[in-house]
Amino acid sequence: MPIVSITDLAFHKRDKDLVVATQGRSFYVLDNLPILYDWANAQNRDAFLFKPEEAYRQAGGGFPLPKTATVGTNPPNGAVVNYYLKAKPQKEIVLEFLDSSGKTIRKFTGKPLAEGEQSAQGGGGGRRGGGGGEDPNLPTEVGLNQFVWNYRQPSATNIPGLILWGGSLAGGRVVPGNYQVRFSVDGKAIGTENFAVKADPRIPTTQEEFQKQFDLMSKINSKLSETHDAVLEVRDTKKQLEDLSERMKSPDQKDLRDRAAEIAKKLSSVEEELNQTKIKSGQDALNYPIKLNNKLAALGASVDGSDSAPTQQSFDVYNDLTAKIDVQLARLAEIKSKDVAEFNREYAAKNLPVIIGRSKQ
Repeated sequence: MPIVSITDLAFHKRDKDLVVATQGRSFYVLDNLPILYDWANAQNRDAFLFKPEEAYRQAGGGFPLPKTATVGTNPPNGAVVNYYLKAKPQKEIVLEFLDSSGKTIRKFTGKPLAEGEQSAQGGGGGRRGGGGGEDPNLPTEVGLNQFVWNYRQPSATNIPGLILWGGSLAGGRVVPGNYQVRFSVDGKAIGTENFAVKADPRIPTTQEEFQKQFDLMSKINSKLSETHDAVLEVRDTKKQLEDLSERMKSPDQKDLRDRAAEIAKKLSSVEEELNQTKIKSGQDALNYPIKLNNKLAALGASVDGSDSAPTQQSFDVYNDLTAKIDVQLARLAEIKSKDVAEFNREYAAKNLPVIIGRSKQ
């Protein structure tokens, strides 16, 4: 807090927070006082999970400020989980977020880091607008630790070198409701606590509308994963064909080399419809149009960008994009079932070895 006179202190009974009013400098809130109530009990344990406060789901907004800005820090937009460790774990700690029926939604792990090693820690899933990174490593410091779950499902499948404009791989946010968090250390269950995710009380969105948003976001991320799985399969198959072609040097194997090149060309045409292969930097999308995967991710950003039901246009765009993606997935399936299968038969018929010894220069 700034050096300023305090004009009032109030205890918020419902949210169990301490509110501090200052002389002309706004007010500050010390969140989650029950941590103080349980602190002595936690210190008597090897590990302890504090009960999370009720969390309010928000769509985000605002803009980043420089570190030098003389402003306070707002609470994170997510479910804040605090836990205590008397000593660093031997292997790992685990936080699992579950729905009211006990089904796991998201699982995060944390391992003690070697000296000098840095870890990505934070909100468990990332925000729309970037490529979508790996899950953060849970902090494992001795004493009080904190992790913020941003209400999101697992991210969609990533592909190496992916650069997206206006979208990301982050999963959709869960609907308001009752959830659980389960904490374990080195395989030993420490505790499970219930908490609620609530809708922003300032907006009129109904539970049914939240569910429609969640359902569409789940479909978008599922189709995005399917799209990227196809891209990964294309790349893997092309790499195998390339490796085999380099081994086939004799003239009587030219037909197979030509066949491999033809299949690789067909596979590339599929990938180039699903993903813009020419984008190598963040500005390349100015020169090369985005493809189906980026369009689908951008649709997800639009659907996820507010706490409201998707528009009819969102459903229409989803149906249009998935239909075009399915055309390419069908092409890939046909290449695998016909072209690749025929190549395998011809390769086997020539009794060519699968593994070839390294030739001496």
